[in-house]
Amino acid sequence: MLSNSEFDVELLLLDQVNKPLGVKKYTCFKTKAQGVHKYFEKLRRYYNFNSYLKASKFDYIIDQRYRINIFSEFVIQKVFYSKASIIIGIHSARLETYLPNNKTVANFLFKNVYKIICCSSAIKEKIENRYGMTNAICIYNGVDVASAGTQFSNQFEFDYIIAAGRIEPLKQFDKLILAYSKTNLSEIGVKLVILGEGSQMEECKTLVKQLRLEENVVFMGYVSNPERYLASALFLVLCSKYEGFPMVILESMCQSTPVLSFDLESGPNEVIVSGENGILVENQNFESLKVAIENLASNSVLIQYLKKNTAHTVERFSYIEIQKQWKALLGKN
Repeated sequence: MLSNSEFDVELLLLDQVNKPLGVKKYTCFKTKAQGVHKYFEKLRRYYNFNSYLKASKFDYIIDQRYRINIFSEFVIQKVFYSKASIIIGIHSARLETYLPNNKTVANFLFKNVYKIICCSSAIKEKIENRYGMTNAICIYNGVDVASAGTQFSNQFEFDYIIAAGRIEPLKQFDKLILAYSKTNLSEIGVKLVILGEGSQMEECKTLVKQLRLEENVVFMGYVSNPERYLASALFLVLCSKYEGFPMVILESMCQSTPVLSFDLESGPNEVIVSGENGILVENQNFESLKVAIENLASNSVLIQYLKKNTAHTVERFSYIEIQKQWKALLGKN
């Protein structure tokens, strides 16, 4: 998003070897060298990273890494980043993957960074309440609204609800399948379509066989154009354990497809107004989720009402609007 404006953006990769998709300017510090002990490889990688930072003299460093090793963070924050304006990103309500649990340690490392960018207001408030930091702000993830209103042909010859994301324990696709199995959707001809891949794929497929739902649960794997499948769905279901700010909500609403979601600690309730542009269900209550899925799937009038209210919802999350906030932060407005 910033690279499409007047900023000169370079992506620095500490732990990735392969070329990132869609990125023109990047530098990888991890190598495929064989026969090198991982400890020495990491030392070499960090040395090269530090040398590159010194030579490049960046105006800002936007750090989007997980930060779970306190010793590594001390070196990076207090040595490598000592002469730069640092912005760190927090992308999940599970703060321990980004900040130390210990308040004193967290403040020592991050209290004086330029800004802590949170992808939701709930995360910002959580950081302020837990750590007492005053440098946290919320800038939402942006979405490409250009595809909003695009007419896609129906991808299937049947009605369906949809779920999308990495098929991992965090996303709870297995529990969604169980919830679907307890509804009457298969009886009224509404199938469940799942987009994505992950470590639980085979487990979920086995569960579908055990429940004898092979004809009603469709696994599409990874798709490069999810908007085509989102556009034709009755609604999207999101039932993760936790999130930061799930992009799939915006992507779905861009296609005028409402979202039925758990009312998670962070994310959905900052987009969804229940009963207006989607449905919020008590967090982690799968029985309530099952009832809500069944009720919404059988209420075409409500679905159409929710669809009408999705378009204006995503406008404030457009790339253009979010880019304005980044420009203001970086002094380019």
